[in-house]
Amino acid sequence: MALIVKTLSNPFFIAMGAAAKDEAAKKNVTLIYEAGKYDGDNATQMSMMDDLVTRGVKTIALVPNLSAGIVPAVKPRASRPVSRCWRSTRHSIRPI
Repeated sequence: MALIVKTLSNPFFIAMGAAAKDEAAKKNVTLIYEAGKYDGDNATQMSMMDDLVTRGVKTIALVPNLSAGIVPAVKPRASRPVSRCWRSTRHSIRPI
């Protein structure tokens, strides 16, 4: 499983990474945790997506820097269904 976040310099994403790593360890799951080089770095996120798909990673969670810029590019790369998760708890996970 992979988790790609916006940046590793934001305390929120640092905490998210720590929690994800802890949960992955509890469940004996290998977690790849990566981020763009800076906030707003769509190019690096796309490169990471390509690499993860090539490596055969089955589950990729992505916190996009710019949804409008990355989501249309992600879907053609995916060999499996792609879903979006909204940060608001009012919405559910929906296929795109």
